[in-house]
Amino acid sequence: CGAGSGSALSAIQNAGGPNSLSAGDHAQAWNWALTTDAKTGFAFSESAAATNGTGTQYVLEAGTAAGSTAGPLKVTSNSADVGDVLFDLKSLGDLHIADNGTNFASFNDDGTILFKSSVDSATAFQVQPNGSANPILNVDTVNEFVGLGMADPSSELDLLGALTVREMAAPTASAANTGRIYFDATANKFRISENGGSYGDLLPAGGTPSSSATYITQTPDGTLSSEQALSTLATGLVKNTTATGVLSIAAQGTDYYAPGGTDIPITDGGTGASTAVAARDNLDVEPGVDVQAYN
Repeated sequence: CGAGSGSALSAIQNAGGPNSLSAGDHAQAWNWALTTDAKTGFAFSESAAATNGTGTQYVLEAGTAAGSTAGPLKVTSNSADVGDVLFDLKSLGDLHIADNGTNFASFNDDGTILFKSSVDSATAFQVQPNGSANPILNVDTVNEFVGLGMADPSSELDLLGALTVREMAAPTASAANTGRIYFDATANKFRISENGGSYGDLLPAGGTPSSSATYITQTPDGTLSSEQALSTLATGLVKNTTATGVLSIAAQGTDYYAPGGTDIPITDGGTGASTAVAARDNLDVEPGVDVQAYN
């Protein structure tokens, strides 16, 4: 140090070797009142680039002892908007935040940012509104799920709430084995491309299934104009009409044969009779002559 206890900081001499100062319970405060632009009140820097380092050399380090109740660093800014806290990565060095030596947040010199949990968690990364613990965004790194408006997503993207899609011009079609949906600015409707195919309407005109289309329903629906309700048909077997698709009740003896009903004619594989005697007569079969008699 400089000569005498009253020497100015400018009188501090270069260290001739490693030094350690123990201030005990004596707080030290250095205060500045800067009035000149582009000036730093207190600067730690290098007079020459360090060498032989392997990522373990630091110009400044703040640390605490094991079990300490003190924090190693506190930065308080009451400055105007131009007085920002600045980390300027001008070199290839990056800014890392680590948990016991394992980086979980990296701000890289190329402008990229990486968050990687040191331990996977269902709530590894969250964004919460003020006054609520319900997350706006939740990243589950255990299952690799993302939740919007929830803390427990159950799929790659899980949304609790409405989804709004803004209009746009048609993007490129989907790649093979993928699908792509967008809201078309000209047609004002959702359009979809599947498996590399061209875009088509996701839903019919109007954005909902047409109420004038023909539907088959169990009971009449007042919102539809051309449905066919099964409840309006009589009880029985339903028959479909080829080409039209209209349903009706099948007629016994015409569309089908039932036990105890109309006799099945020989041309349809029956005997045309309801008794054994009449059946033999219709088939012109005489026991003992045409067929072996019952013994």
